[in-house]
Amino acid sequence: MDVISAASLVAASIGVADVVTRLGFGLRHIQQEFNGALDYIDNIAQQIGNIDLAICEICLLLCKSPNTFPQSFKSRLKESTTTIDKVVAQIQEHTQSIKDVAEKLENKGKLLHLRHAGKVV
Repeated sequence: MDVISAASLVAASIGVADVVTRLGFGLRHIQQEFNGALDYIDNIAQQIGNIDLAICEICLLLCKSPNTFPQSFKSRLKESTTTIDKVVAQIQEHTQSIKDVAEKLENKGKLLHLRHAGKVV
């Protein structure tokens, strides 16, 4: 068995510490980007909720006074509603994929990811 000098042991420890530090920075950066994406999805979901409320109010007005709005407005409203439904479906699919990935993780971040995904759906 080779004799390990104190200098080589210190050098190896510094090398390992450097690798662990770089790995930690990389993982923290990935987590921040992922959390940023989840915050972005939360923001979109909130905006869609506001749009949904506005559309509901407009629809109530349309039901109460059907001849109040021009026909072109009705068609644009229908197109907008369809587009919003598509965006909501995409967000829900993305949220489900986040949940699927998070459920496979075996660390503390799993709960955070599931909690963020749960806010959207």
